[in-house]
Amino acid sequence: MTRHSAMERVTDVGAHFKTSVSAHLDYLVIGDGAFVEFSAGFRSSKLDTALNLRESGAPIEIIPEQDFLQLLLS
Repeated sequence: MTRHSAMERVTDVGAHFKTSVSAHLDYLVIGDGAFVEFSAGFRSSKLDTALNLRESGAPIEIIPEQDFLQLLLS
C-alpha cells in the first residue's frame, strides 16, 4: 500500500494521518519488509523517535502493515 493510499484509508475511518512522530501518535505503522529489519535491530529515525517516546511514557504502538490493514477492516 502506498503512503497516500494509507492516508486516504485512515481519514476515511475518521482517524488522523501524521507524517511525523510525536508523543501524540497512537500507532507507527511499519511496512512489512521494514518490520523484519526492525525485528533484527534496525532503527530508522522515525522508529528511533517512537521508541524513545515510548520509553518516556508515550503510548505509541509500533505495528506492521498487515496489522494496520486488519485494524482498518475491523
